[in-house]
Amino acid sequence: YEENYLEPFDLFDHPMTFFKPRSDDFPMLKHAYTCAKKGASYTIAFNAANEVAVEAFINRKISFTEIPLITEEILQKDWSYQCRSIEEVMEEDSKARVAAKEILCKLESRR
Repeated sequence: YEENYLEPFDLFDHPMTFFKPRSDDFPMLKHAYTCAKKGASYTIAFNAANEVAVEAFINRKISFTEIPLITEEILQKDWSYQCRSIEEVMEEDSKARVAAKEILCKLESRR
């Protein structure tokens, strides 16, 4: 057991300033807020498309700036279905992943 050598930090003793999120600089944040407002399966589609796009970026198939473009294209579809079970959540997730992979294939064929 190591002794803690750090002094306690109390946030209440320090003034904090918050700014509005810069959604123009962080488009995925804007998409996340939009999905949260719309509800239904939009958040599922957002997450699935983002995961597919990030994986493609990590594997050097797309640029970092293409991540929000792919996600935005997925979110143009109708994701208004209200899931009533985990199976339905997984089905909507699968649909979004398939659609995101189709977009990736189109991007790759243009290069």
